[in-house]
Amino acid sequence: GALAGSAGGDLLYGRGENRLKAERFAVVAQHFGAVIEMAPQFASGWYGRARAYHHLGYFGPAIEDLQAALRLDALHYPSLVLLGQIFEHFERPDLAFTAYSKVLTIHPFLEDVKSAIDRVASATGEKTL
Repeated sequence: GALAGSAGGDLLYGRGENRLKAERFAVVAQHFGAVIEMAPQFASGWYGRARAYHHLGYFGPAIEDLQAALRLDALHYPSLVLLGQIFEHFERPDLAFTAYSKVLTIHPFLEDVKSAIDRVASATGEKTL
């Protein structure tokens, strides 16, 4: 089945993934923008562009795209992980804790997220499970 719901969307999505690996982030952002236009209901398109924006240092647009992805798919845990990382970057361990907590309700055994939640919990004084 088509990932983005269309052959064209899938082709663009694949190209975007390849360029992300090549670290051509401005091109990647444009590509995923095209994926979003073709398949606005495809959460991974928004997440792809958010990753590019994050690498470019465009944190506001990255957060907006992650929120769009999560509106489409509340269980899109890669978006929650990246959101947590951005909140950590901005020294908002409280918000990062919330994002990482949601990840662990979806995938309780992600070790890097467990260590991330311990890290931000110690910064907020939260108690982890």
